[in-house]
Amino acid sequence: GAGGTIGTPAGAPTALGAKAVGRAGRCHAVARGSTWALVSGGTLLGLVVSFRLSRSLAQPIVRMAQSMSRAAKGDLSDVVEFDSRTDELGELSRSINGTYAYLQQMSSVAKNLADGDLRTRVTPRSDRDSFGQAFVAMIDKLSQVSGEVSSGAMALSGASNQVAWSSQTLSQGTSAQAAS
Repeated sequence: GAGGTIGTPAGAPTALGAKAVGRAGRCHAVARGSTWALVSGGTLLGLVVSFRLSRSLAQPIVRMAQSMSRAAKGDLSDVVEFDSRTDELGELSRSINGTYAYLQQMSSVAKNLADGDLRTRVTPRSDRDSFGQAFVAMIDKLSQVSGEVSSGAMALSGASNQVAWSSQTLSQGTSAQAAS
């Protein structure tokens, strides 16, 4: 017949056709299984990568926020450990650590001033370093006041010596007059 094999009615399945249908079904099942495996594996890989990526971003941000929170309360002893990163978080870490170093330096200057050491010098880091400029002005003013107090003390000491000399001279004159 037309479209079939000789002796087989048209549209009737043949053993060869049944075999092809069976093979196609198995190929379809394998393809469907492979597709699901690839989709599942890709999704799982995507989840793992996104979890690791979010952790690598979130942990430094949380750590730096905690560090800055302590610094806002006056604790300048921390060192943020992400300076070696080459991304924005590494840049932020280096900036935080630089700020800590600067504040520790200025704290040391303040301690020296509190101990009376006016020889301490500060060099502002830039024209916009209002903190450093305020320390320079404070040291200059304290040095000026200290010089004025020292000059006043020297003048007072000289006047005191003059009063003592006058008193002694007057006492000697009074003694000499009483003896005569």
